[in-house]
Amino acid sequence: KKGEAEEKSGSITLSQGYHPIRLTFFEQWGPQVLEVRYEGPGVKLQSVPDKVLFLEAPKEAPASSNNELVYINVHEDDGHTASGWNNLQSAPVSGERWELQNTKGELTQITLQLETAWDGANAKGYTSGGNNGTYPDAVTQSYYWTKENEIVGLSGLSPDKLYSFTFYASSMYGGDRTTVYRIGDKEVSLNASYNEQKTVTIENIRPSITGELAIEVSRAAGSSYGFLGALVIESKPSLAPSVKQEVTQQEDVVLSTEYTLPVAETIEMSVYPNPTIGIVNIKASEDATYWVSNLQGTTLKSGTMTQDKTVTLDLSSYPKGIYLVKTQTASEWATHKVIIQ
Repeated sequence: KKGEAEEKSGSITLSQGYHPIRLTFFEQWGPQVLEVRYEGPGVKLQSVPDKVLFLEAPKEAPASSNNELVYINVHEDDGHTASGWNNLQSAPVSGERWELQNTKGELTQITLQLETAWDGANAKGYTSGGNNGTYPDAVTQSYYWTKENEIVGLSGLSPDKLYSFTFYASSMYGGDRTTVYRIGDKEVSLNASYNEQKTVTIENIRPSITGELAIEVSRAAGSSYGFLGALVIESKPSLAPSVKQEVTQQEDVVLSTEYTLPVAETIEMSVYPNPTIGIVNIKASEDATYWVSNLQGTTLKSGTMTQDKTVTLDLSSYPKGIYLVKTQTASEWATHKVIIQ
């Protein structure tokens, strides 16, 4: 009857271990009721008890031979190639992309792409000779450099794995040449001046459900330049796998554990300035609802907007990085990326 709660159900086969759960509830007209129950082998139908829910599952599996290593040598010319490395051998132009191999010479699913154009490339890294550094001299000597903020995109990663990213850079010049490397809300920094040994690592990163993430590289405050000379990617299985679309349809209902709406091309949407230091203006060609989220899918701001009217948002309190601005009209979606510097 109208006004009475309706029960919808679905089923999914889960392996032993921890599994992320995402529950989305939209109250369009109100009042609405939401109750979540479950049942399974040896478990009668009941409300999901607190004791089976965890805010933090184990972050990683024990060390395993299944770990995969990918070495990337960032350089422009043919004279600085290294055996066993993915040698970029290209000027740092926006849109350049490479399919990466692991240390066994096997092609992986991972693709690296330059999302921005760097200021240049050089081969003036510091080396004492004889391959005495952490990496071969050919790797130590070469790098891309920037005066601003650059973005390196990775796709083809597995949402069911955790990744660590080790960064290296070197310069034969003194002074402050500290570079900041950032993934989401995690960041590390490294001074490239006369550096032959030091590296920095960001660990336990899970990519998005689509297997993507962005690495930001920028010069630190007071630094002359930012550098990227080498990147090492290590993957390892996780004890807490990501949510998958392993679902069973019951009658006319499908329990979807992860659902992505299509991106429409017909909505005219403006997001500016981009990049920004915090203030973002958005405008759509139709009445719409908007959401601002980080790359992990957490919604930070939301609201409604009127056709062709500008909405101004202050994002200056959030960490520097890439964010998504999504709008929904009566029938379509549109998504833009915005960069906070």
